[in-house]
Amino acid sequence: MTDSQAPEKTGTDDTTGTNPLAPAPAGARTAADVVTPELVAQLTKGVVGSGRTANHTPFTGEKLADLPESTPEDVATAFERARAAQIAWGATPVRQRAAVLLRFHDLVLARQAEVLDLIQLETGKARLHAHEEVQAVAVAARHYGRKAPAYLKPKRHAGAMPTLTRVTELRHPRGSWARSPLGTTRWSCRSATRCPPSSRATPSS
Repeated sequence: MTDSQAPEKTGTDDTTGTNPLAPAPAGARTAADVVTPELVAQLTKGVVGSGRTANHTPFTGEKLADLPESTPEDVATAFERARAAQIAWGATPVRQRAAVLLRFHDLVLARQAEVLDLIQLETGKARLHAHEEVQAVAVAARHYGRKAPAYLKPKRHAGAMPTLTRVTELRHPRGSWARSPLGTTRWSCRSATRCPPSSRATPSS
């Protein structure tokens, strides 16, 4: 194409072949408003990670934060810490542990707008689908908060010789356990706070 055939400049960049984003409405919260350095520091406090990895939002590819990245050695250290913490947690009366879950339920609902923002930014989900995850966490926390005492109480069973023997089923904390890092809020929140053993993600997370 010669200079005489070149398209005339209009003062705006050519966006052919791209997917330009419309400007955010006035007063809308941006990713920087939601994912603040203070929030990242609070959420990653105590995470054992010797490396760093960047987290980006699928909406725009914008960088959200630098997060800790764990090696297998880091995970082993995290498990040791979890095992030590679980001893005190396992010795806590079940009704106190259940109360923690009920308090967690209340906090999830009270701060659900913040949680919804984070889910959307990290996963690219629609608000409705992000809301389903929040509700699933709240429902699970409330269920175990109310039912844990019944689930974990000693249960009587018939002995091998009725009237002469008696069997009682007792539940004991299982300690730390690993789970698949599927990255959903539902499993992350529920696994980290429910009454049974403490949990940690595997290195691939």
